[in-house]
Amino acid sequence: MDTDLSAGKELPLNGFSSGMIIALKSAKFDLTVPPDNDWVSVSPRMDLDLWNVNNDIILCITILRGKNKVFFNDRADKSLLDGWGQEKSVELSPVDVDRWQRSGVTISVHDCSTSSKEQYQILFDLTTMCHFDKRFPGPPIKIEYSAQ
Repeated sequence: MDTDLSAGKELPLNGFSSGMIIALKSAKFDLTVPPDNDWVSVSPRMDLDLWNVNNDIILCITILRGKNKVFFNDRADKSLLDGWGQEKSVELSPVDVDRWQRSGVTISVHDCSTSSKEQYQILFDLTTMCHFDKRFPGPPIKIEYSAQ
């Protein structure tokens, strides 16, 4: 399996199930606003999306530069409205962001589902950022990274 997930690429996830962990180590994690707010050369938004076989985004992790905040959501492929679920957000510690900008960060998604609750635990460098309840059945089949 390919281990490089750069912007605009996706990787297949084979056999991901309850108890398993996806871990992604960033080569760079720069959340600073570019000089003179020149957003032409820098992506202001980064998304990590987990997809299921029905083309639903079962977990979307969004990081916005200059905000020190991370957002979690999901989106149904087929919906009467826009398909987006209940968004959660978490403020990032300035101390952690500073460290991550120097050495990168490992983002992990742990399927910690039990018989009574189906959810993901999302960690940044082994610190839990969010427990996100699953809205869609089935395991993720691919992960996609985009920078816009």
